[in-house]
Amino acid sequence: RNQVRVREMLESIRLAREALKNLPDGPVMAKLPRALRPQGEVYHEIESPRGIIGLYLVAAGDVMPYRAHWRSPCFVHLQLLPIMARGQLLADLTAIIGSLDIVLCEVDR
Repeated sequence: RNQVRVREMLESIRLAREALKNLPDGPVMAKLPRALRPQGEVYHEIESPRGIIGLYLVAAGDVMPYRAHWRSPCFVHLQLLPIMARGQLLADLTAIIGSLDIVLCEVDR
């Protein structure tokens, strides 16, 4: 798993360099109002180094969202632990958890 992670990092660097080459000239930031006040709900996923992060927002047209919920990839990865630990020694549990790259404070939200 660590070798795969290193290859993913190298590929990410390559993609970032390619994206920088293709950036058009001109202003980098768009001009936006100080506070957007949309109404409705949206769920969006982004790819992170540990997996897919999900964000669910509900807005009622106010400055702050009515509800915001983050879905951590670490919580999803932790669900694999009983399957991966089945039949293994208790001493191997630390290495199994380490290979999943779980951040426990993200799981306990």
